[in-house]
Amino acid sequence: MSKMTDLMTGAVGYFWTDVDEVMALDRAMPGHVHLSADGDLQIDLLVPNADPFGDVPLPSSVAATTSVGGALFLDVGHGRLATTHGGYRVATRTYRAHGVVTGAPLRDLRSDGFRDVSAFFPGIARWAGVAGSSTAPAKGEDGRLTSLAITVQAAEARAQDLGKGRQLELSTHWQVDGPEDRRTIYAPVEFKVSASRPASWSDLIPPLQSIQGLLSLAYDGLVVADGGRVTMDTDRPPMESPKWWTARIMRRPDGARAPRSMTEIPNFHLSTIGGIAGLRRWIDLTDKHPRATGPLLAGHRYGLQNVETRLMEIAAAIEYWVSAHRRSAQWARKSQGQGRFAANLAARVGAPFGDLVGDPMAWARRFWKTYTLLKHEPNSEYDAYEVSLLAATGAVLLQSALLNRVAGTSAPARAICDSHRYYHLGAQTRGLLGA
Repeated sequence: MSKMTDLMTGAVGYFWTDVDEVMALDRAMPGHVHLSADGDLQIDLLVPNADPFGDVPLPSSVAATTSVGGALFLDVGHGRLATTHGGYRVATRTYRAHGVVTGAPLRDLRSDGFRDVSAFFPGIARWAGVAGSSTAPAKGEDGRLTSLAITVQAAEARAQDLGKGRQLELSTHWQVDGPEDRRTIYAPVEFKVSASRPASWSDLIPPLQSIQGLLSLAYDGLVVADGGRVTMDTDRPPMESPKWWTARIMRRPDGARAPRSMTEIPNFHLSTIGGIAGLRRWIDLTDKHPRATGPLLAGHRYGLQNVETRLMEIAAAIEYWVSAHRRSAQWARKSQGQGRFAANLAARVGAPFGDLVGDPMAWARRFWKTYTLLKHEPNSEYDAYEVSLLAATGAVLLQSALLNRVAGTSAPARAICDSHRYYHLGAQTRGLLGA
């Protein structure tokens, strides 16, 4: 098993809550770490002679030398101090961490900052327009396959500046494992966020979360990374790149739906939104307008919601997005009567959404009327099936509008509204509206 798997299964070791004190034996605390049932790493420390009434600040990270090697735990929370009395006073502290780096060179650490963090996403090479491997078959005169040559190599990196001293790179990672007669090739797409100087983990992860959200929209399910590597703030580079894990992009919460298939044609490709430049604009959009993107991604990130909540959150996001443009864009100021926020956005997206639902203005009136009913008259009767159709088509409209903004063209709306995934949704909605 890998060091990461061994660590999550359960490991003992010595722990420090200050990287400046790492390897100081008099500051070390014996303890145990394991992956808890709810998906976090639980660290239980034994703290002899601790003051039960003392203030214990939450550390930014926890370093450890464990039975499976050096580790640095990140995104630490939920610190707790418990004391048992009787004779020799012993205290225990429990921390929960959402992330960890294995193979961390603890003796050479200058801080718990990072030069870069990378995440590996398998199965999306065609979506990203890159390839980490290629095959060259050879056939005999009878047409039968006689040999197969496989080449693996990193794709040429594409880069974009993210601001605040950060840079995004898109390439591929590759490795070959196993004995000669049973080789395994691993060549996922790699997204790297780097910093001009050592940066906090919390400053480098959000762009990767934004990328995960975009992938989840493309594949209509939560796409998770299955690994990654980091460059730490050290006095000298380690012999091997440390590996890392984070629950934020590498764990699928209970109830969150996985994509039906990663080989199925996605709703759109990276090229649809303008390549890596569009990806950078998507990251900017999610950073500046979380009230628009958050409700769109919530169903993928946190699991299915009831249809009533889904419709109200999508409607609120549509209202926010239209209102955010009222001063700068004529389309957002038009008076469309009842349901004007949905109507204005439907008119903005135009023909692709109209082709999907039949009559976009009739859809907008029905959508907003249902939203108003759910918001102000929650005890009124309504058809849950109708609510589900309206919520789903509202999400398609919002997704189309946001990605059109990112691409600067209507190509995303055409691709999304024409996706095979929404064929039945469109037919059912047109039937509801009598269009």
